[in-house]
Parts: sequence; C-alpha cells; structure tokens
Amino acid sequence: MQSRLTRRALVAGLAAALTACGGGGSNQLGGENTQSLTGFGSLGALIGSNCGVASANNPGATLVAGVTDSAGVLRVDVPVGINVLLVTCTGGVFYDEASDSQISLGTRSVRAVASGDRSPLEIAITPLTDLAARFVLNSGGAVTRDLVARTGQQISSFFGVEDLFDPPQIVDSSDDLNQLSGQAGVYAAVLAGLSDIGAARQTGGDAFTALETLRADFDADQTLGDDITRNEVDAATNNRAAGTGAAGPAAANQSEPDRNNGQVFTTGGSGGG
Repeated sequence: MQSRLTRRALVAGLAAALTACGGGGSNQLGGENTQSLTGFGSLGALIGSNCGVASANNPGATLVAGVTDSAGVLRVDVPVGINVLLVTCTGGVFYDEASDSQISLGTRSVRAVASGDRSPLEIAITPLTDLAARFVLNSGGAVTRDLVARTGQQISSFFGVEDLFDPPQIVDSSDDLNQLSGQAGVYAAVLAGLSDIGAARQTGGDAFTALETLRADFDADQTLGDDITRNEVDAATNNRAAGTGAAGPAAANQSEPDRNNGQVFTTGGSGGG
C-alpha cells in the first residue's frame, strides 16, 4: 500500500520538486510548429507527477516531458500534426477522497489518449482516460482519431460522464467535494466514487485500487462491468454528488436510454493515425 502523506509534507516536497523541474514543464519545444497542451491530472488532483507525451502510434518515443503543478495541471508544448497523443504520468501524489489524504503514486502511472486536433488542446488524465488508452493501445491496429473517439464515447457512457476527455473539476480537499457542479463536477464525483469503491474493496484501498480492478476486468474479456458494475459506479457517484450542483446532471447522464453496458468495441471505422 502506498504511504499516505501529510499535507504539510506534501507542500514542502512539491515545492522542492517543482523548483528543480522548472515549475511545471520541462523540455519545452516552442516555435511555430508546436501547440500548447494542457493536461488535468486527477484521481483526485495529481500533483508533482512526471509526464511524458508521445504519439499513440509510437508510444516509446517521448516527444516532450513536464510535471503536473500544485493544481494537478500539466502545461507543455507539443508538435503540431500528431493525430493521437499519448500522455503518461508517473509518480507524484494524488488526493484520495475516501481517506481525505494525499497518497504517493510511487512508480505507478496513469495514461491518457486524445486527438491532437482538440481545440483548445485540453485533456483529462484520469482512471477513465487510462482505460481508454488501454483499450486503444491493445486494439491491434493503428490508433486513429475515430478509434479514440468511439472508445471514449463508450467508456464515458458506461461511467455516466459526458466526455471522459474533457477535464473534470479538480478535487484536492474535502471542501472541493462540496462544490461540485455541472458535467465537470459529475466527472469529479465519478472519480471520488471510484476512490470509495477502492476503499470498500481493500483495506487502505483508493482510486488506483479501483483502476487496477477495472484494468484486470478489461484484460480478462475486453469488457467492463463484470467486477465493478455500472450500478455500483452509479451508486458511488450519486453518493458523492448528493447535495451538490452535480447531482442533477449525474442523474440525467445515468438515465440515458442507450447507456453502454460495458461492451467496448475498438474495431471498424477510419481516421487519422
């Protein structure tokens, strides 16, 4: 189990780390052939995490690297023309809603894929985007924009969020959980619910515990919902959204008549590689 950190120790360590890394980004490219990418790391807020950006079709070749700041935000310049971006964030600490504490990510990673033509180029980096990355990178063919969009839509539907690629409301304290609103707040409630599910599944469990369970579920049969069910996700989400501005949107998302039941199809379609 990763160690829980006091907020004072976190702030002191983060300040030193970000000073050493230049504040929130490194290896910046700059120039006319680049565009700004803003990533929002959240399990809750993912702080001081080392992130590398690559093409999803050449994941071993890091193009640029950066560090999430004290708000969990990554800011880097990436080359124009990468059709599908892959962001991998390793280490740092994240806010765990279930225990109301900071937890070290250690050597573990969270990933995201996103189309390079998003405007603005803002992407979430969460357990849900990690699942999307896992699906498309294991699809057996070229990672296309259509594939990413289709996979994202199906996973978004399963979890009851509008768009898993859009940034969630960032939560780094219990007070933030009382201020959830809109679709970004729904996303944050889902992530907080996953933390609660992880804690219920394992002593000392957290959001990453739930992510590992979801990964294993996918690896077993390329579907979701066998272990952590959609009803379990909805109940945990509603519990976290209750009494906030996210409660109504969460209920509306969950009542969509064509919600995905866990089948995520990654075949068919076309698009930019």
